[in-house]
Amino acid sequence: MMPLREGTGPWQVVPLPTAWGLFQARLDARGRLGALYFPGEAPPAGPGTRYGPAPPALAEGLRHYLNGDGPLPTWELAPGGSVFERQVWAALLTVPYGSWISYGELAVRAGRPGAARAVGGAMARNPVPLFIACHRVLGSRGELTGYGPGLDLKARLLALEGIRPRRKPAAGRKRCPPPPGATREAGAPAGDGQMRLGPRTLRSASRYRRLAASPQRIRKPPHR
Repeated sequence: MMPLREGTGPWQVVPLPTAWGLFQARLDARGRLGALYFPGEAPPAGPGTRYGPAPPALAEGLRHYLNGDGPLPTWELAPGGSVFERQVWAALLTVPYGSWISYGELAVRAGRPGAARAVGGAMARNPVPLFIACHRVLGSRGELTGYGPGLDLKARLLALEGIRPRRKPAAGRKRCPPPPGATREAGAPAGDGQMRLGPRTLRSASRYRRLAASPQRIRKPPHR
């Protein structure tokens, strides 16, 4: 896993057209990704900011992911942030495509047990969503919670990866981690027959309502 670093200028803003709309990325002088902007967001135009074409591998990789064709490419990241935030984001990078983790579990993985609320704050300040996949962080029972652009968009991103989260907490149910080589429907208790074998491998909700509702090429998980 590549370390998370501070970016170095000059910065370049590049367009990333997709079937979901126009994303934009902010790359540092070494081509590291410092920020990703969803359709409708405007990157800051500070002094010295340049504009240019996106690296083909980055543009094609994002389209590939949003078309439901597999994980994003590995890309060097320069999100900045505090020491704590980088610890949490680095821990989240270990959660693979098609898997999810709770806020409390992520706090433990980051070496900060008991800091679930602070982990939620780090998710809210994540400048490179999708690449640091804060949509994979769910409530303790696999329920949708805590996503700035709206829960519909979070659910759609999870559906691309074959994850079906719960809309509301289910009292009395606990999630057990699946064994190696298997994934389980979010929130399903162990032993309920819902184990699925396979590889384990933005801020304004109203602004993204149309994006979340778009039917374009979404890969729906199989119904049991």
